[in-house]
Amino acid sequence: MFRAMTQGKSEPNTVTVCSMICACEKAGRWEMALIWCSIMAKSKIDSTTVSFSSAISVCEKDNQWERALHLFGMLEQRKGELDRVAFGSAISACGKGSKWEKAIQLSGAMMQRRIKLDTIALNSAIHACEKGGEWEKALNMFDFMVRNDVELDASSFSSMISASGESRDWAKVLQLFSLMMQKRLKWNTITSTAAIRACERSGKWKQTLQLFWLIRQCAVE
Repeated sequence: MFRAMTQGKSEPNTVTVCSMICACEKAGRWEMALIWCSIMAKSKIDSTTVSFSSAISVCEKDNQWERALHLFGMLEQRKGELDRVAFGSAISACGKGSKWEKAIQLSGAMMQRRIKLDTIALNSAIHACEKGGEWEKALNMFDFMVRNDVELDASSFSSMISASGESRDWAKVLQLFSLMMQKRLKWNTITSTAAIRACERSGKWKQTLQLFWLIRQCAVE
């Protein structure tokens, strides 16, 4: 089909291009998704939110965060209807690219459009702030989740513990880790190591040992 269109033997239309981009997302073919988006942009056919959202998603999943944000910008310029999928994938791309300012901006834009911020989008924003060293902004996003009854999962806590660890706020780390255990959420080595290092960096060796033995005990259970 692609060859027929490029050779002028077949005219692209909205349904055809949308179907091909969705197929590219399922197959993880971000390069082909970009080509089909380019065909859509250059032709006179109407672009659809589904098409661009699928392309943004496949780029984000394959760590092509710059391309994902570029496609999001294209959708904005073409005045497409920005949905939760498009925003969520774009914010996730910000997380992978440490673009915390853009992540916060997109989160605010979702609220302005009255699109509900879900766990995935907010976790991505927290992750972007954490990777960018903006632990206070990460905490603000986490507090927003708590205030608005957004479900907190293991990823929410892991990013916040890492962010608090960098700030050497050992008390906050212990609080988060305790809450994580109360909710019976599973943690990984990165999370437990970040918690232990936060206490260690603050010179709280007693708390470090207590946390170490607590983690070992929970691991055995």
